[in-house]
Amino acid sequence: MEYSGVLTIRTYLASKAVPVENALVVITDISSGETKIINSQFTNKNGVTENVSLPAPDPRLSEYPNVSRQGYSLYDVRIDKEGFYTLEFHNVSVFANQISIQEAEMIPLPEGELQGKTIYYVEEEPNLEA
Repeated sequence: MEYSGVLTIRTYLASKAVPVENALVVITDISSGETKIINSQFTNKNGVTENVSLPAPDPRLSEYPNVSRQGYSLYDVRIDKEGFYTLEFHNVSVFANQISIQEAEMIPLPEGELQGKTIYYVEEEPNLEA
């Protein structure tokens, strides 16, 4: 049986007060050792992408953190918009039968610069011992 989870990206400015519309969001899978683009879309007027259904392992694996296989899938997310730093999130967790929301605070570039700078975030593994 195949399982999946959902990933949604939310872009904003000013501590979530202002959504960032038309940011290009690219979700990639690197689990095979190669970068494979899974989905590419622009954020809507609320700064949010459409839900993206992504493969995830059997949800029972997340109930037992000491098993040899992790109970979630990892994806990378890149967000681009002219006039802002590019954001790259590495190791975004997606669990089967769950909606994961990746929050992304966009940071304007200094005046006169349109693109070319990237900020990298490496997500921590989820704490499954709650």
